[in-house]
Amino acid sequence: MTLRWKLITFFTFVALTSCGENQINSKDKNDKATNDSVQKPKVVYGVDDRKDVYQVNNSQLLSLADSTVALVDSDQIEELGGDFSKINGRKFGDSYNLCAEEPFREQPTGAFCSGFLVSDEIIVTAGHCIRTQNSCIDTKFVFGFAMKSSQDTPEVVNSADVYGCQELIHSEVDGSGADFAVVKLDRKVLNHEPLSLRQGGQVTPGTDLTVIGHPAGIPTKIAGGAKVRSQENGYFNTNLDTYGGNSGSAVFNSQSGEVEGILVRGATDFVYKNGCRVSNVCENNGCRGEDVTQITRVLAYLPAVEVVEPVEPNSLSLKEYENSSSLEIPDYDSHGVSSYLVADSAPLGRSVQVEVDISHSWRGDLKLTLTAPNGKEYILHDRSGSWQNDLRGTFGVELQSVDNLHLLSDVEQGLWKLTVSDHARRDVGTLNSWVLKFVP
Repeated sequence: MTLRWKLITFFTFVALTSCGENQINSKDKNDKATNDSVQKPKVVYGVDDRKDVYQVNNSQLLSLADSTVALVDSDQIEELGGDFSKINGRKFGDSYNLCAEEPFREQPTGAFCSGFLVSDEIIVTAGHCIRTQNSCIDTKFVFGFAMKSSQDTPEVVNSADVYGCQELIHSEVDGSGADFAVVKLDRKVLNHEPLSLRQGGQVTPGTDLTVIGHPAGIPTKIAGGAKVRSQENGYFNTNLDTYGGNSGSAVFNSQSGEVEGILVRGATDFVYKNGCRVSNVCENNGCRGEDVTQITRVLAYLPAVEVVEPVEPNSLSLKEYENSSSLEIPDYDSHGVSSYLVADSAPLGRSVQVEVDISHSWRGDLKLTLTAPNGKEYILHDRSGSWQNDLRGTFGVELQSVDNLHLLSDVEQGLWKLTVSDHARRDVGTLNSWVLKFVP
């Protein structure tokens, strides 16, 4: 039994015997649990709506489920040779001392959290599932951990569907608010489609919802029949049938199929009955409800792609990509804030220009770094300009870059990153937008 499963078993016991005390799921084995890492387990509301993939005939739901990932400890993945790997875990019933009537008790466990694909190399999950770069590196992201038939062996998966972590782009945990993480995988995903996300506004109370993920770590379950109960600060409350392990699951608008949010918190999973455990069942309007982080809180940390049409009808025309999602620049923080975009075309023989729009009093506090898809970093601005306010213009034109931006060998398509950091106290500001230009 791994350290995580020992910890989960212990804290699940505490939650069950303490009338709903918080269950702690810390991904990083070396981190101490803090108040920020506390999550509450989940529960069934009304009728249990969870279904295995093979029990669902709706093609839209099956497509959405195909973009779901299980977050699994790296040391639980066993390479079987050839094209297959195995997720090593105990039976659900054995792990939780479930009563005989509890559904899915013979299925294997394996996932400690859930996640979903939002671009060809980006996964979104709950922040308390992946808090640090080290915990990200220790995690595998597995597609296809699902029951495709009643006799399936879901723990055996295609090795091509097992991905590692290249970078934890952002992780944020507010125990009474938003809770999410954005992860860049170690390679592009070619055989699963990114999900469609709500781009603005918020879902209204009464909207029909569906959740897809890994309740208690078992194979993918699809559960509908739920609604938005209320809107809160950074999240909304629902009556979704979810459990620990569903943290990080995509919550969909049942009509449009768009992702509305990320499942993060809820009521107690199990209660005791005659010496074993059964699912805690609440009325549809009862118990505390399940909390879902609004997906719009995540958008600023996702790589935006906006391709500007060529201004000249020939192969030497300008190529531009823009991220216009604004981000606050943390005060006196050398790590700063990072904004991403994806260049789907990067013609050879070009130089690079970077246009920025930054509101900030005393621009001499700021450092700007551009990171190319190959990981090479270029310093654009390094605490120059002293007392002058704001930083607007194009590096390579009216703004002088510290490093040479004639990156002829580095012009390539993929994920580009702009990092803005503040190295002095008091003055604060915002990265409003930036544009990456490949100039002939």
